[in-house]
Amino acid sequence: MKKLYFLAVALLLTAFSYGQAVFINEIHYDNAGSDVDEAIEIAGPAGTDLSTYSLVAYNGNNGGEYNTLTLSGVISDQDNGYGTLHFPFTGLQNGAPDGIALVYGATVIQFLSYEGSFTAVDGVANGMTSTDIGVAEIGTDAGESLQLGGAGTDYTNFTWQESMAHTMGAVNTNQDFGGTPMPSLAITSPADGSTLSPEASVSLDITFTVSNFTVANGSGDGHIHYTVDGGSNIMKYDTDPITLTGLSAGSHTIYMELVDNSHNVLSPEVNTTVTFTIAAYTDVANLAALRAGTEGEYYRVTGQVVTTYTQTYRKQKWVQDASAGVKIDDNSAVITTEFAIGDAMINLKGKLNIFNGLIQLIPTADMAVASSNNPITPVAVSLSDLAANLGDYESELILISAATIADWDDGGSGDADGTFQTGKNYPLTDASDTGNLRTNFYGADYIGTALPTISRDYVCIVGNYNGDAQVTPRDASDILGVNKMNTIDSFSLYPNPVTNGVITITTKDNLSKNIQIFDILGKQVFAQTTPKTSIDISSIKRGIYIIKVEEAGHFATRKLVVK
Repeated sequence: MKKLYFLAVALLLTAFSYGQAVFINEIHYDNAGSDVDEAIEIAGPAGTDLSTYSLVAYNGNNGGEYNTLTLSGVISDQDNGYGTLHFPFTGLQNGAPDGIALVYGATVIQFLSYEGSFTAVDGVANGMTSTDIGVAEIGTDAGESLQLGGAGTDYTNFTWQESMAHTMGAVNTNQDFGGTPMPSLAITSPADGSTLSPEASVSLDITFTVSNFTVANGSGDGHIHYTVDGGSNIMKYDTDPITLTGLSAGSHTIYMELVDNSHNVLSPEVNTTVTFTIAAYTDVANLAALRAGTEGEYYRVTGQVVTTYTQTYRKQKWVQDASAGVKIDDNSAVITTEFAIGDAMINLKGKLNIFNGLIQLIPTADMAVASSNNPITPVAVSLSDLAANLGDYESELILISAATIADWDDGGSGDADGTFQTGKNYPLTDASDTGNLRTNFYGADYIGTALPTISRDYVCIVGNYNGDAQVTPRDASDILGVNKMNTIDSFSLYPNPVTNGVITITTKDNLSKNIQIFDILGKQVFAQTTPKTSIDISSIKRGIYIIKVEEAGHFATRKLVVK
């Protein structure tokens, strides 16, 4: 019985032309055919997909191929970014062939033989050269050699590499590959084949990585040449991102390669290419035209749109014009300008998106406040009309008149307690139908207050959850009927919570104020008109209330806690 182990040495390229540095690291077989661990071990960088590689078995008598095994699987990281996969001999022959070639596509990249049997194969099969590359004694028989071939291959940069020493099935990760690693170059962003925002035409960073190669101006291994859309070579002597400006909409290609200090391309070459597309904006005059657009495409709304609500969650905003409304989902905080209700913007830019049935815009550029204090009049809508024509009202501010609300269905758990809780659906009924009031704005000041027990007018923003209409008041004033555009300038109320029975209310003008306080059942418990800034509310018991203040036709509403 004879066992052969190709353990001691294996060949790696310092700059292999296929960019993989994959090689046969170990052959373990028993010529008596009784060893269950018989296998061929393929080694290489972690993450390498072996589906483009194959093993070819040769017969030593006539130098001919007699079987091929197509490889599969991805090499995992087992030792400093390298690893191995094993393939049984049964895929080639029941036992070991006289020679084995590792093939990338249709090109032989490594050829292993033993017994001195393959002199003829060198010049005949698969374009192998006749030169033995680094003969080493492998196993026990003299003349066994390790060969690497490929017609016309330049062997100048080949390097001997110590293999990972281990037994089959038990990798000893304490062993290091050693040797001279191969330079590599890869573009990390943008991704190949990607479509970028139109804003990329203004400025775009090309990021990349270089490994095992020192990029410098004359003091390192060399530097980088790159081209943009096939233009002239540009020299780069560092690994900082390449910033491109003024690119047009359409397809672009970036080519990069490593060169030595004399500007000569490495042999074999080390290069990378990325092709991407910069999208263009489609101009639309209003939000109705935007809503009729195609998901995934980029739009610019040239008309003015007015903010109806904002919240810190995902930096979301709701805007509308005379034609329609839309939700802006700005999770990346692209719009850094702070917008308030009534603020307008012009030339809103973004990518159209649909989330759970709701049309929204993902902004691609910052916006400035074009004007402020723009009036917003809620559209009067019945619940039946809303259900039948949800698309006409989605993300708009609407008014539902004379509606009553019921508690949410907790399935009998007892969690429903007659108050507004976050993230719940409350049945809302008007003269025409029943719909859902959804408490989607978690920071709203009515959260924790009692559900109204009498008929009320509800100002709400319309949501869409997979085709079902949902309406959400922005804050308590949308339930108490305060016009949010008529808010008191520089309104301040303190302390809150109240601990000594006295509150202080200040405004810009400090005029006479009509003050009303309601309990959580909607019952008025305090009313006073006074020019004073300090108001005695000691007659009010501990609890949670809503305070409504009117000054010269302007209003403010707050949640008030009395302790």
